[in-house]
Amino acid sequence: MTNLIGQSLGRYHILEQLGEGGMATVYKAYDTRLECEVAVKVIRTEKFTPEVLARALKRFEREAKALARLTHANIVKVNDYGEYEGRPYLVMPYLPGGNLKQLLKEHGRLPWQEAVKLLLPIARALDYAHSQNVIHRDVKPSNILITASGDPMLTDFGVAKIIEEEITVDLTGTGMAVGTPEYMAPEQVSSKGVDHRTDIYSLGVVFYEMVTGRRPYEADTPLAVIAMRASEPLPRPKQFVSALPDRVEQVLLKALTKKPEDRYQSMSELTKALEKLTVVSGGKAEQKAVRKEQAFAPASPSRPKKTAWWPWAVGGIATVLILGTFLAIGLLSKMGQIISGSTVPAKTLEGRPVITEAPTIPSSTLEGSPIITKTPTGAIETSTCNDPLGCVTIGPYDPIHIAYLLVVAGPNETLGIDSRNGVEIAIDDVGGKILNHAIKFDGEDGGCSAEGGQAAGTKLAADPTIVAVIGTSCSSEARAALPMLSSAGFAMVSPSNTAPDLTEAGNSNNCPGYLRTAHNDLVQGAAAAKFAWEFLKVTKAATIHDGSLYADKLQQVFAEEFKKMGGTITLQTAVDPNQTDMSSVLADIATGQPEMIYFPIFLPAGGLIIRQAKITPGLENTYLIGADGLFSPDLVSSAGNDVVGFMQTSPDFTAFGSDYNDKFLPAYKAKFGTVPISIFHAHSYDAFMMIKAAIEKVAVVDADGTLHIGRQALRDALFATKDFKGLTGNLTCTPTGDCADPHIAVYKYNVAQYPPRLIWQLNP
Repeated sequence: MTNLIGQSLGRYHILEQLGEGGMATVYKAYDTRLECEVAVKVIRTEKFTPEVLARALKRFEREAKALARLTHANIVKVNDYGEYEGRPYLVMPYLPGGNLKQLLKEHGRLPWQEAVKLLLPIARALDYAHSQNVIHRDVKPSNILITASGDPMLTDFGVAKIIEEEITVDLTGTGMAVGTPEYMAPEQVSSKGVDHRTDIYSLGVVFYEMVTGRRPYEADTPLAVIAMRASEPLPRPKQFVSALPDRVEQVLLKALTKKPEDRYQSMSELTKALEKLTVVSGGKAEQKAVRKEQAFAPASPSRPKKTAWWPWAVGGIATVLILGTFLAIGLLSKMGQIISGSTVPAKTLEGRPVITEAPTIPSSTLEGSPIITKTPTGAIETSTCNDPLGCVTIGPYDPIHIAYLLVVAGPNETLGIDSRNGVEIAIDDVGGKILNHAIKFDGEDGGCSAEGGQAAGTKLAADPTIVAVIGTSCSSEARAALPMLSSAGFAMVSPSNTAPDLTEAGNSNNCPGYLRTAHNDLVQGAAAAKFAWEFLKVTKAATIHDGSLYADKLQQVFAEEFKKMGGTITLQTAVDPNQTDMSSVLADIATGQPEMIYFPIFLPAGGLIIRQAKITPGLENTYLIGADGLFSPDLVSSAGNDVVGFMQTSPDFTAFGSDYNDKFLPAYKAKFGTVPISIFHAHSYDAFMMIKAAIEKVAVVDADGTLHIGRQALRDALFATKDFKGLTGNLTCTPTGDCADPHIAVYKYNVAQYPPRLIWQLNP
């Protein structure tokens, strides 16, 4: 295969080769449009005949589109796909770090508790993929990345296998399976067909290897492995790790049953079984064996150990001594408040973060309990946390942890990246500190979906060091994440959620601790109706939503307001957010002869509607209007020249203060090399500044600089925000969390460039 280093695949400039396999080469590349590094996987197709190549490319495109729709916090996102000189390629985020294969090679095996905690997110990711009718087919350690922060990420959903299968069928005329035999399910090898239970078996093999240091069947050749699996019973895991608890072995045995009908019947079942393993149970003998197994995890004889495990044992002894001290002073039942919120470094395996199984003490246990700190002289001082939701205690040299939950990958990534950029500028503007503590700012990708919001919210809610969350990007993310974050006592301020139900009194989606600096769509929907009736002078309109409550509610507000003014709504209809053929929907709309279509949805559906409406008979001259979800440079590339004339309702940048134009915009350009790429950057800046002001208001500072931040006190301070001077205006929060100073405008694309031009203002 031609070396592509130094060449360009469209907008992707190849920088270096990252790896190479039998069917694909992975390169590190630079995305010249988004100005970021990406990974490009180029499929090698030298063995293709022209007929097979044509067939394979069709399958590749179909599969790539399916994978691009997968949005999960622990799945490496497929951002793009294309073809270079007849070779298909995929584009994914570039994630520096290693993979599980390397981790196991270096350390032989892991304590089963560590294995479970690394594997659970992968099981949840596979469960989500199965719900989207996507089977991985190639689950193995090398396809589980471990990021620099220690997060497991599932990659390589077997697109290469599609190509391999095409070649195999063409060359051999058989249905012979191609893959990694050690991890393949029996039915996968025998070509009896695969389903979601195939991934369950493969994940079971990975789990087996993690806890025993070896695979269930090992031999010198792939064919020998296949023969062993067919003729020999599964070696019991306790044969290699005698201290392994029975309940762990039982999960492994069921996942690795040779007959699919005898395994867990869904990845959800396996996930629940893994979750149960995280709950401490069993008698004293089992717990003693578990502690022994945790402290001493020798490498498998076939995999030399490179790192001694004695520090784990020393740590265990130290823990016993510390617990004894707490018992002596009667504070064992309250020890949670001493560690809650502190930053405890994860144990590392030669520099690789590993999740530890320290008990999670709910912050609510801190109410009325003592907080012990030391003065510079070493004397112990005690203060008391009386906050009903508990306190986050931050050591004198520890950072204040503020997290984000935003969409930062995929078709709507500019929305979240732009908001994250706004926070980073705010952090720069305060010198990177709050109350002399550095600021730790990281987060999770919510994918602009309920599934992504649930996964990201689950992960953030489990981190007691987080003081507050900035997010989410999309209202669908918020509804899934909020119950968990609210129950954990967190405060969350969104820069871009606009759905009315999130701040509607008495609505189940209005959770304690939630606020937003973005406008409420009750304002935006009314503004869109006013613009249509008074500025465009239209009397008939149709609407489209994508099934999300955000889009559905916004179009409904528009429709109701438009009818109040005397207008007629000819049709209110919906599309699937993953739908690509809009012809039937647009044809239905055309029968009503509307003068305007209002579709407040997201990409990619929004761009497709713009393109296809222009060629739908009866809609050639119909006004097309969207909302803030389509305010993105990606819309230009999606809709092409058809974007000309498209309009959208969004925040009015001209209503922002002088600091926005004179200070913020130059800082944004200097830091990121571009003008803002979406519309809620200033709102996220204000969200951070509100949180900072609230922390400074409620934090209790000890003599040595230790901070105690009451979670309920922080919420109360945020809701008490009044006449707060932000970039977006003077912010005052309502009892249900609406804090924005809303100003809505309409923007129009005159040529295929970004940003669009402002043409109308609600409050000029």
